[in-house]
Amino acid sequence: MRIENLTLSHDVIELLEDFGQTKAPDKNIKVAIATALFTSKSISLGRAAEIAEIALVDFISILNHKSIPWNEYTEYDLNLDKAFMNDLVIGEPLNE
Repeated sequence: MRIENLTLSHDVIELLEDFGQTKAPDKNIKVAIATALFTSKSISLGRAAEIAEIALVDFISILNHKSIPWNEYTEYDLNLDKAFMNDLVIGEPLNE
């Protein structure tokens, strides 16, 4: 699907330039769409980078710049880390 002759207000163009950090509106729109899809959990991080047509590390950098978390650290992960740290300190596995 192609969108042709899309007219954007000057305000929207400025926001897109700030978001995508480039003067190329097409590129910024792709980054904005990919970010929106990623933050809504509709697509994976890797797929978002593909849609934005940039390297994964560059997409992560944009997310970091905008203070958008790109990974999740769940309570389950925290409990696993606590158990691991306990094993290191005590030397015995936790019984859960």
